[in-house]
Amino acid sequence: MKVFVEGKYRTLSKKNGSLSLKLTTGRDWRTGSQIQREYTGKTAEEILEDIERSRCYSDEELGLKKEAITVTQLMEEWLEYKDTSVSQSRIDDLQRRIRSDILQFIGDEEAGELDSDDLEDWILELDDCNFSTRRIKLALSFLNAALEYGIRNKRLVTNPCRELRKIENVIQDQPILNDDQIKKLLITEKEHPYMPVYALMLGTGMRTSEALGLSWKQIDNCRREITVSQQLSADRKSVCPTKNRRNRTFPIPDWTKRIINIALARQQKLRAMIPNYVNELDLVFSRADGKPLSQNDIREKFRDIMRDTSCPAVTCHALRRTFASFGAEMGYIMGVQHVLGHADVSTTVKYIYPVEGDARQLVQMMDAHYGSMLRETMTEITRR
Repeated sequence: MKVFVEGKYRTLSKKNGSLSLKLTTGRDWRTGSQIQREYTGKTAEEILEDIERSRCYSDEELGLKKEAITVTQLMEEWLEYKDTSVSQSRIDDLQRRIRSDILQFIGDEEAGELDSDDLEDWILELDDCNFSTRRIKLALSFLNAALEYGIRNKRLVTNPCRELRKIENVIQDQPILNDDQIKKLLITEKEHPYMPVYALMLGTGMRTSEALGLSWKQIDNCRREITVSQQLSADRKSVCPTKNRRNRTFPIPDWTKRIINIALARQQKLRAMIPNYVNELDLVFSRADGKPLSQNDIREKFRDIMRDTSCPAVTCHALRRTFASFGAEMGYIMGVQHVLGHADVSTTVKYIYPVEGDARQLVQMMDAHYGSMLRETMTEITRR
């Protein structure tokens, strides 16, 4: 017997006098293998109803609690649950790791709104901080356990970790934007309110949190320099030191200067229009009410823009990787390391993506430099 599910006919199997059907519901981020669920019933209609109930349910049917819960709140609840089964020293170690590896990055995000793209952004940020793959996997296992706890206790419906690709693939499969795509992005969406943020990230290689945490005191107009010394905190209520706690200073490119002037003009206009306008953190980029922008909104809007402009489906991190790749193509890999703020050049090397034409340019350059010497040597050998 067959039933039509997910666009194709599937064969039901008989087991202990009843019918059953296995369907893929996700993917295990640890191994990349598929996760399957078995649906059973006495008739094909019962199986179809079971599938429909499991996928088309409302909050009321699931008994979900109505209030939104952030990742920080969910992790705290999970730790309270774990507190009854493990030692206090283990709990203290968990809290320390969770604060540094999870909450610092995505603590203020709503757990129910997380998707696999958000998790990939987070993984890339951890990799950018030179975290080992083992440490990233450990942090992901904590988050996965907390999300599963949220599902069991009817705080959440889905766990995006089930749909996540293998961590190694997430880190390695990050394309960059070519010149045509960058022009299309900047020209087509030049009126988008977040475009100055994206342009700054592309022109300086800043992380999203660093761009959103950039304050006016970090900009030296006399020397035309930017000092990156802070980033926006996860709760968006304050700023904190950069990921590796190392300041870096670099010149302001001309187009970055124009972006900063646009942000300044916008804030001056808001101050003139809104008498009570207050920018407490003195940020370059802020909302109309003076409060910091949301990293999650910045990431979501960027993905929407990329889809609308028919560019590849990449995350905000592609802007930083594009800056690194084209800087390295020009031969300034040590300068790229300084501007990106990497403690070790080996981290910078991981950011470099093969640019079309690299091999041809390299061979031509080597031929121009060593070709004459090689030809003279070959002539001498021939004479002998």
